[in-house]
Amino acid sequence: MTDAGGAVVESLGSTGNLDAWITGLRRDQWATRTNIRKVEIDHDHGGIVKLAPLADWTEDEVWDYIRTNDVPYNELYDKGYKSIGCAPCTRPVAEGQDPRAGRWWWETGAPKECGMHCALETGGFEHELAALLGASPAAISGAVRYLGQVGMISREREPGSRRDVYLVLDDIWYEVSVRQDQVLARWVSAARDGVEVLGPRTPAGKRVADSLDFFLFLEQEMPALLERWRAHRAARGT
Repeated sequence: MTDAGGAVVESLGSTGNLDAWITGLRRDQWATRTNIRKVEIDHDHGGIVKLAPLADWTEDEVWDYIRTNDVPYNELYDKGYKSIGCAPCTRPVAEGQDPRAGRWWWETGAPKECGMHCALETGGFEHELAALLGASPAAISGAVRYLGQVGMISREREPGSRRDVYLVLDDIWYEVSVRQDQVLARWVSAARDGVEVLGPRTPAGKRVADSLDFFLFLEQEMPALLERWRAHRAARGT
């Protein structure tokens, strides 16, 4: 057992020499793997083919095949290791313990997926949530993207981890309101341009002018509203 995961990922990045790669992923191994297909396009490693021929096998079926056909296997399996990866992130597990408990044991409650199979640059978090929540990847990806666009979450790389994390600010609604105030300024500018182009006395121009008046009202009231919120929050002692 070696610290080989990074080398494998680096090799996969050199797609000029590779058309496909074969994995031992199975759907019964972890929540993030329940929807894997036997043949996929690996967009995170240059669009090469990713094969998982054992996707629909169970652990018992794998071991039955090994014993029946005298297939060589890693001797660490006889020493309590149930899921084997790189040396720093692999240790044996107790009898009856979840096989994945021996991987990244310091990451309590985190989805335990290897960096070779995580979308390192294109949304591993979204794919993990899709598997864990039973929602479609497209729905999760869209929701996460929207929350990022409106400033409700920020994406950062956790020190010492292989995956990104999403952070929610402590005073999130205040921060979002401040950003919304900036958006209002753009709406005001666009509405003013619209009134000028359409003409203030045309039916369409009058409708845009009414929208402009509303945006100006919100722009004027927002600072006072935020001050009232700060005073209210201070009175609560939070």
